[in-house]
Amino acid sequence: MKRPAFWLLLLTLASPSWGVTLWGVDINGIELQTSYLSILNVVQDSAPDPLVNAIGASIPFRFSGSWTFRPEAQLFFLGYTFQGGRAVPQSSEWDNVTILSLMINPTLGYEIPFSPTLSWSNEVGLGFLARFPVLFNGATAIDMALPVTGWLLAGRLLYPNLGTGVTWQFSPLFAVTLRAQAFYPVFNLWEGLPWYDEFTYGLGLGIWFTF
Repeated sequence: MKRPAFWLLLLTLASPSWGVTLWGVDINGIELQTSYLSILNVVQDSAPDPLVNAIGASIPFRFSGSWTFRPEAQLFFLGYTFQGGRAVPQSSEWDNVTILSLMINPTLGYEIPFSPTLSWSNEVGLGFLARFPVLFNGATAIDMALPVTGWLLAGRLLYPNLGTGVTWQFSPLFAVTLRAQAFYPVFNLWEGLPWYDEFTYGLGLGIWFTF
């Protein structure tokens, strides 16, 4: 009965320098996060700017001292309808196709320590957004699934982004992160749509488990 308590105490007091080092790159753990993202919508007579709750995970790498590489994945759901030859966000009050959105986003950042437990970082990334239909809400939803999905996947995948955040290492094994991110739909440059259509920004809270 004493052995589990011993290992729990050992992990709690473990050195924060524990981690995995591979070819000079420190792999410091895994971060789980939840975010609220606002997506700008320029189409009239449709849903107001959607606010979605995303869940995600990332694996932070550190190299050359303060540089970081943090590949992340975020997952959220949003209802769409097909209107005026394009997919348009739609509320649950009307027929819509629920789209599963998966953002794969490798980021490169630079970390500035304020104290042994508090640091600030800035990041730049290139997000890849894959979207697939998962639910059909209403009598006409099934007929909209193919055109909605086709429009979303027709080259509308890349989202360059910027981020900033703070990390508080409140214990040797755990840290809290607060991040702000902004994703630009670069495809608007050649689609002829307003530059801010589908511009996405948000704030996320995460917990970082150190190896």
